Amino acid sequence: MADSSVRDLTVALGERLSLTAEEDVGLSLDDGEGISTMGGGWKGCLVGTVLIKKKYNMEAMENTLANVWRLVKGMHMRVLGKNFFAFYFFHPVDMQRVMAVGP
Repeated sequence: MADSSVRDLTVALGERLSLTAEEDVGLSLDDGEGISTMGGGWKGCLVGTVLIKKKYNMEAMENTLANVWRLVKGMHMRVLGKNFFAFYFFHPVDMQRVMAVGP
């Protein structure tokens, strides 16, 4: 499947998503621990969620995403809340690639 087809499919699926009242809550990104310990604050971070309800192995998911995204320098996932994560990229090119090609 071509990159544009994947992007179009992702956009189409995203347009069909909506939050329930339970899911439509605020998210505080300041947990008091300070993400700056990861080397640059929120610069180089993307925030995301995983759209599954089953339990999953966080380390396996982090490794799988790094492989799928073909990261040069890698990334670290940090839990921000229930099913919310910060994806901290160690190199700006990796973050730009993920933003360009999608999830």
